[in-house]
Amino acid sequence: MLGNHIQSICDSLDIPHLETRPDADVKDMAHRREFSINLHPAHQLLNQAFLDVMNFLNWTRVAVIYEEKYGLVKVRELVRSPHNHKLDIHLRQANPDTYYAILKEIKAKEIHNIVIDTKPSKMHHFLKGILQLQMNDYKYHYLFTTFDMETLDLEDFKYNFVNMTAFRIVDIDDLHVKELLRGISKFQTNTDVHPINSSFIKAEAAFMYDSVFVFAVGLQTLDQSHTLKIPNVSCDKEHSWDGGLSLINYINAV
Repeated sequence: MLGNHIQSICDSLDIPHLETRPDADVKDMAHRREFSINLHPAHQLLNQAFLDVMNFLNWTRVAVIYEEKYGLVKVRELVRSPHNHKLDIHLRQANPDTYYAILKEIKAKEIHNIVIDTKPSKMHHFLKGILQLQMNDYKYHYLFTTFDMETLDLEDFKYNFVNMTAFRIVDIDDLHVKELLRGISKFQTNTDVHPINSSFIKAEAAFMYDSVFVFAVGLQTLDQSHTLKIPNVSCDKEHSWDGGLSLINYINAV
């Protein structure tokens, strides 16, 4: 809700607004503000990507376990998609207290393909349930919506034949990413501060980094071609920023 208010203010004052959050509503895609850019993949694109994976794997029966009303998959839209008419989908809303019971139910129904849409911070409860119910053999295939699979402890799943699939936002083989991780590691060594694991970058941090990067490049390009004038703007006066449109165009071009 706060993001929508900020978006509206920025649009009124011609101030570029960068977001890194999942779309609050799929319908927002058709009503994007002129001065707002969301670097997070849209729900519609994510849904299509997950459906493409399920179609590629020839899934005909699948259970979707979701935790939040507005998760990554946006399960309501996934179920209503005209492209999944061949899929028999079983929806189950869950939390850490009910993971075990829901997994047990899915096992009893002999559903072997499962989409997991829960917070990574609570995923260890879910993985524990998989092990307790012995749902970790070759018959089972789990499709995770999180972009942060590297943050999970999957040691107990290394030596069995369970199938796990997820998308990755950050290419850890990219030279720029490797350089960034080395910089983080060096900073932590020199300062004796260890706020994050320097072997990977979480998706949220990557989105934030990209937002700052594209804003900086856009602002630098604007500064090279224009004389920057940054007046004080106020919500009490309808005086927009003259350079806002040029800046958002340069940001879009990055």
